[in-house]
Amino acid sequence: MDKTRDNKSSATNTCGRIWISSVVFLISFLAFSMQFYSVYYTLRQLIILNLFAFLIFLNYYLCLSTDPGGVPTYYEPISLRDNVLEMKSNSDNARFCRSCQVYKPPRAHHCSRSNRCILRMDHYCPWMNNCIGFYNYGHFIRFLIFVDIGCLFHFYLLTKRVLNPIPPPDNTETLIIVLNYISCIFVLLVVGSFSVYHIYSTATNTTTIESWEKDKVNNLVNRGKIRDIKFPYRLSVYENICSVLGDRPILWLLPQRMKGDGLSFTVAADTGKWVDVHSRGRSIIREPKSRRRRHHIAHAALHFEDGSPVDTNISPDERKRGRKFENETLEFEKRLLELA
Repeated sequence: MDKTRDNKSSATNTCGRIWISSVVFLISFLAFSMQFYSVYYTLRQLIILNLFAFLIFLNYYLCLSTDPGGVPTYYEPISLRDNVLEMKSNSDNARFCRSCQVYKPPRAHHCSRSNRCILRMDHYCPWMNNCIGFYNYGHFIRFLIFVDIGCLFHFYLLTKRVLNPIPPPDNTETLIIVLNYISCIFVLLVVGSFSVYHIYSTATNTTTIESWEKDKVNNLVNRGKIRDIKFPYRLSVYENICSVLGDRPILWLLPQRMKGDGLSFTVAADTGKWVDVHSRGRSIIREPKSRRRRHHIAHAALHFEDGSPVDTNISPDERKRGRKFENETLEFEKRLLELA
């Protein structure tokens, strides 16, 4: 199967190797440094700690080594069919990537770091020197979960040793305990907050890019520019999690290959179509008013994924609410400037 291939620059690869080395060193330090004093811990505690370390390293390796999914060069948009959202091949406005010279399936985006289009792209992760997409997002979620659980268990062992200092720790062990505490707190704050966001994204079946798109759509709706549009990929919480971690809950935390091809996705009933604001609406949102033609051009770049234009027939009441929202926003910004 001929797909768009990873094409990172040498600078990106060099920075990626530095990030990967730093992550491996940090995980290794947290996993093995305190085991020089293993006599103060039970065998069961050490086995659990090493098991978490193994699962963290395994999922980290899978996440950075698994291809996130390139767009097949033969892919062509097809029509909406059987409750599956795709694009019409006869549309002149089908999403096409000029850099990769391929049509982009739903939820696919071009990664500037990898220099190719990624299926269900979430974000580019410098820690792994890899883009997080359709085929490795499940490994990424498992990695975050095991890092959080492993650090919490590690924090518990450190605290237990500090509260029961018999025999008293020597200078070397004291230094190791302090450094482990600092590392654990740092990882829990950084990775923990990151994990909460991505677990919520998994439960709502939303990628990082799509969350930006939803914010932009809500902004346009609040300003009375377009009608409210429902996000089509949000199913039930169980179905959303199954779409990433697999159909069997008992195996959710075990490494497994992603099912599907990443070219089409099931949508919820009665949601309509989603707007590709990320690639089409950005220039409209930031475009100066002097360049817009009244009542028309302000929405010309907004299209549904099948190429059809967004309905911009706003009622007078909706337009009035949009103007009220803009006036309140300007007034709020003015008050902030006065306080500053």
